[in-house]
Order: sequence, then structure tokens, then C-alpha cells
Amino acid sequence: MTSDDTGERVGDALVRVRDGLATLGDAQWDAPSLCAGWSVKDALAHLVWRIGTPARPMLEDLVSASISGRHVNPMRSMADIARSISDSRSSGELLDDLTLLSRRFSTGDQRASSAALLETVVHGFDAAHPVGVRLEFDSESSFAVARLATRTASRQVRTVLRHRLLTAKDAGWAIGSGDNEIVGTAESVILYVTGRRSIDPGTARSRVLAPLPPGAPAPGLA
Repeated sequence: MTSDDTGERVGDALVRVRDGLATLGDAQWDAPSLCAGWSVKDALAHLVWRIGTPARPMLEDLVSASISGRHVNPMRSMADIARSISDSRSSGELLDDLTLLSRRFSTGDQRASSAALLETVVHGFDAAHPVGVRLEFDSESSFAVARLATRTASRQVRTVLRHRLLTAKDAGWAIGSGDNEIVGTAESVILYVTGRRSIDPGTARSRVLAPLPPGAPAPGLA
């Protein structure tokens, strides 16, 4: 994938996230996202900051948030930054930010990377999944994100991938190995590999898994 291709894919992914979230009401924006402690709006604010902020200002933001919040863990600093942006900007303004960023990535004015594509797809799912919005990204983008996510996957997930083939039937790709196949969607596979949890109002949180056909082996069992 060339840098031009990556920029176009990040731009396209941002448009899909924007369009998917554009119809949300106030209650949905305030609903919990797949990121613990973050609302849907917080997750979108984090995405805008994460891919739209150059490296030096991003570091300055993290240092400032760490000092003011007395945080040692940078993830807590990122959470404070996301909530601050979420509180200071409307959902419409954040969606407009996605439009602007999409154009900048697509034209090459904003430097693109596979990490930016991963951030866009994963945090897009973080925001959209719990409010029932199903985002569909092009198959090459979702495959690239799934492969990249395996590099930082948990030990449990890496064990599963050594013994199971996780197939995204809707996108036409698979990751993992072995003769036992678990068939799901690009969304479910990516959410599983990145350790996300689904939110069902009627039950406790449970880990997102690729859907299992009857009689299929359970993930994690060698």
C-alpha cells in the first residue's frame, strides 16, 4: 500500500465514520462507547485529536494533561483530553472536523499512515457499535487494520490466532491459521482482536467474538 493509497483509504474511512454517526440523537451521543468510561462523543473527540494533531502539539497536550491531572498513565491523560474536546465542541463540529480531515488525508495535505487508518476504523467502531450503527469499510482497509491489530493483540487473542482461522465473510479475508474456522464479519473480527467488549443493555458486558455457527469450536480452545 503506497502513501497515496493510505491517504485515500484514511480519507474514505473518515467519511464512512462521519456518515454513520451523522444521524445520531443527543441520547446516542451521550451513550457509553466501547472505550470504558467514554461516551460516543468522547470516542469521536479522541479520534479527531489522535489523527488530526501533529506529533509535537500532541506531546504537549499529553504533558499538560498529565501535569494538570497528576496522571502517570498516559491513557488517563488521553481520556482527559478527549473529554475536554468533547465538552468544548458540539457533535456537529466534530463531524465537520471529520470532513476536513478526510479532505486533508485524501489530498495528501495530512500525512497518512497505517496507524491513522487503524485509529479511524477501531475508534469508528468504538463510537458506532454500541448505538447500533454498523460501519462498513472497504475490504482492503479492514484487512490492513486487522493484520496491524494482531501485532498488539493480547496473549489470549494471539493464542486463538495460532489455532483458529477468523474469517470476515462480508469482506472476503481471514486472519489466523489452522483448520478450524470461525466465521464472522470484519467488524466482529477487528473488535475481537482489539479486545473490545460489546454493550447489551439487557446483560453485563461480554467480549465481542466473531459469531459462531452451530457446532463450531469455541475461540481459545486449542
